[in-house]
Amino acid sequence: MTSRIAQRLGIRLPVGRAGSAQLRLAGDTLRFVADDAVRGEGRLVLVPGRGRSGRGGQDSDGDLCVLGLGWATVDTERSATEFVKALDLPGTATSVDRDRLVGAYAHQLVDERFPGGRLVILEPSTEGRLAATLARDGEGPAVLYLGAFDGLDAWLAHARTLGVVVSRPDGGPLGRSVLILGGAPAGPHLVVADA
Repeated sequence: MTSRIAQRLGIRLPVGRAGSAQLRLAGDTLRFVADDAVRGEGRLVLVPGRGRSGRGGQDSDGDLCVLGLGWATVDTERSATEFVKALDLPGTATSVDRDRLVGAYAHQLVDERFPGGRLVILEPSTEGRLAATLARDGEGPAVLYLGAFDGLDAWLAHARTLGVVVSRPDGGPLGRSVLILGGAPAGPHLVVADA
């Protein structure tokens, strides 16, 4: 069953069919489903499936790939420790550039088991979008970071022809990126960066 979130994301994101509930990205087909345990429309939940090969051995849908998943938290150290212990990771989370697009401090864990091989742990730095996500849904997946194979500027030019509305480009944990606009301020959030 296609959730309202999946339909809205399919329309907002210029990949696949409008209204599609899945994207073929970064090794697997990722389906957007509603999490019944979360109030409102539900949270974005990424469910692995079977993908197809894209450029450079990565799976893709159009000109995008998954770079990482953003995890909203109120306590970066606690969340990082929980992931390191649960997955028996060899290191700890490293600090990366703030995500000003969603208003968050950012740390990352790198491991092939995460979507795109990277988990970006996000803690609010402002009363912005990430704070709104936490207030509505609590801790959990909040941002899907996508990479543009041909560069962000080329992707932006194509997205504009499709009527996709984005923020101004800004630096972030995965480099220069934009936030896809048009959804609720509480997310789920889609960020496209240079791949």
